[in-house]
Amino acid sequence: MKRLNFLLLTIFISLLSTNSIAALKVYGKINIAADDGNGTDDYVSNASRLGVKGTMDLDGLTGIYQVEFEIDPTDGYAQDEVKDSNGFVTKSGQIAKQRNTFVGLKGAWGTVKLGFHDTYLKLSQGKVDLFNDLRGDIKTAFSGEDRTSDFLGYESPVFGDGFQFKYNLSDGGSAANGGKGNRDAKAYAISYKTKKIYAAYASEDNSTKKSGEDHTRIVIQVPIGPVKIGFIDQETELGTSKDDSTMISIAWKVTDKLTAKFQTMDKEDENGVTQDDISSFGIDYKLNKKVKLFFYDTEHEDGVISASNQPKEYTGVGIEVKF
Repeated sequence: MKRLNFLLLTIFISLLSTNSIAALKVYGKINIAADDGNGTDDYVSNASRLGVKGTMDLDGLTGIYQVEFEIDPTDGYAQDEVKDSNGFVTKSGQIAKQRNTFVGLKGAWGTVKLGFHDTYLKLSQGKVDLFNDLRGDIKTAFSGEDRTSDFLGYESPVFGDGFQFKYNLSDGGSAANGGKGNRDAKAYAISYKTKKIYAAYASEDNSTKKSGEDHTRIVIQVPIGPVKIGFIDQETELGTSKDDSTMISIAWKVTDKLTAKFQTMDKEDENGVTQDDISSFGIDYKLNKKVKLFFYDTEHEDGVISASNQPKEYTGVGIEVKF
């Protein structure tokens, strides 16, 4: 697969070298909350980011590119230094942490991307996760929420008034990024999207993270008046063991500016024993299209509750500015 990636990258570079790059678009968001988690108060950055992206005309094709990094306006480090039990540094602190970064080609036949990117299993969640990047993020109960290195992806054009097919390959990546470096993973997703309805089926074989798990995921989100109801169910297999994760989300658009949100997630092993149980409530208030205030309260039960393992509760208020 590395040889294929190298060949595609060479073709991309040769095409880019003969064409002028269109004006860059600088974009990003700052999301900061005052967070109280089990008695610990802190200001936290919720995946604040900064990026540039653009397109270019390639004589019948369109070149696309994006460079995006996570930043942390609260302490200056998107990834804090991590040490093992012996005090040795296993991950160095980083001012910026790479997010989706890629080059690609787009034509009537679809889009090809090459770089560092979310898997299409991960992206199949759509907007069902109402607490994305916050304490109640889908990744707290669902595995397979991965962004992988050596990513090669294909996205079909939209067909049949809302259908789209996506497929990606990636190798294990470096151990520093959580990968194994010795497995070829593949994922695909089939989605249907209109102005009101979203549905998807996604599958991943030999995930580059989480020890090579296999995942299948079903997603749906439908409106009922001013309320949107979302549902995700995922089965994960690792060898002979299995677990099942489910999510139900409800977003009620009270006014044009105010939205109330509720979300619950549950993860059970093959014996029906709860591994994670997360419930979140929140309110978003839009000041304008680019700025919102928000509140969240999340309770996370991690495994079987006992005297030594009590639920963790997080409450936060914050502001998000997009640009």
